[in-house]
Amino acid sequence: MKLTPVANIEGDAAAFNTANRNNRKIDYSAIPTVVFSLPPLVMVGDTEEEDRKKGRVFMVNPEDSSSWYNSRRKRHNHS
Repeated sequence: MKLTPVANIEGDAAAFNTANRNNRKIDYSAIPTVVFSLPPLVMVGDTEEEDRKKGRVFMVNPEDSSSWYNSRRKRHNHS
């Protein structure tokens, strides 16, 4: 059920391409990816590797979760 919007977009593109003999491509860059873990991890858009190739680098330390909402809410010890 959670992938229904993606399936709808793909179905629309397939129907359009079939009816119009076209090659409409789908832009998947704005579709979020989620890992339901503690802490939850989410990604929307380009990967870090793709950002580096485009010259967009954001220095984030994944080891330091002290500022993350779930860490503060659950009072995790940050060592």
